[in-house]
Amino acid sequence: MVIRPPEEELGSDFGTYDALTQLGCDLTGYAPIVLSNAWMHGDSVAWAIEHRGIVCFCVELWNGMEHVLKLHDEEFDHTADLGSGPVSPNMVGTREEDFARLYQFLDENFAAEEYVQSWSAFEHPQLGAVEIGGMDSKKCVQNPPPALLEAECEKNTAFSLALLGSLPAVQTSVATEPLDPEAADVEDGGPRRVRVTLSNQGFLPTYGAQRAVDMKVVRAHGVATLRVSGDVTLLHGEALVEVPHLSGRSAAYDGESPVASAWGASAANPHEATVEWVVQGSGTLDIEVDYQRGGKHRCSVHIGGGAAKL
Repeated sequence: MVIRPPEEELGSDFGTYDALTQLGCDLTGYAPIVLSNAWMHGDSVAWAIEHRGIVCFCVELWNGMEHVLKLHDEEFDHTADLGSGPVSPNMVGTREEDFARLYQFLDENFAAEEYVQSWSAFEHPQLGAVEIGGMDSKKCVQNPPPALLEAECEKNTAFSLALLGSLPAVQTSVATEPLDPEAADVEDGGPRRVRVTLSNQGFLPTYGAQRAVDMKVVRAHGVATLRVSGDVTLLHGEALVEVPHLSGRSAAYDGESPVASAWGASAANPHEATVEWVVQGSGTLDIEVDYQRGGKHRCSVHIGGGAAKL
């Protein structure tokens, strides 16, 4: 199962969790499970988003009973998972016939691997005469039998890589142009405007989650730094400037439609931003943009002594 915090704990980050939870379920075939209030405080998934503003999931890799029920075209009842509700002996997955199917599945497919031990008498020091045996749940219920392990690893690796692919992906481009294209020194150190364009092509915004900004575990903005060498002089702008965070595709996510709605949309492109300076002289400009969780992005451009070169 793919486990996430409840909607009321996520605020404006719910859309992000909703999208990535569905992605995880599609890739693994697992059911989506929402943490109950009883499990919220102290659980690592809840701690990650509540205290560090990190989008986080817990994935339970295997459910032997659910695997067997699917072979019989029945769906495991998850309503009582993680304390979210009372367990009833009539729930699908807890009935006597469900366990009979599980034993049959193990007998028919893994008999030689002894996942089910024969019952034998045992004298317990406190309980007296008892019998020991039955299913080794660690090997076949809580964890997949080795023959099925590779398939589980493949599914969960796919989800892990998909989460990696959801990270912010900032692209930078640099353009320079003379302030006066007709000036005699236009290609020989004359005043030039330097424009850096930033664009986030990733799913998540450059701050990762709004909770991270609210908790002040990331800066409320990015930082762009300009360093000059040679005889370059900065004429306009600050060497260190704040740049707005960039939204990701998650900002337009709609669980009902893969296409963002135009209703209420503005002409702004919050996934893009620009930074400008005016410089003069010949030399190299080294530019760094630091978004913390959105990464550090560096580029260099040479000006003067001919056309500008990246």
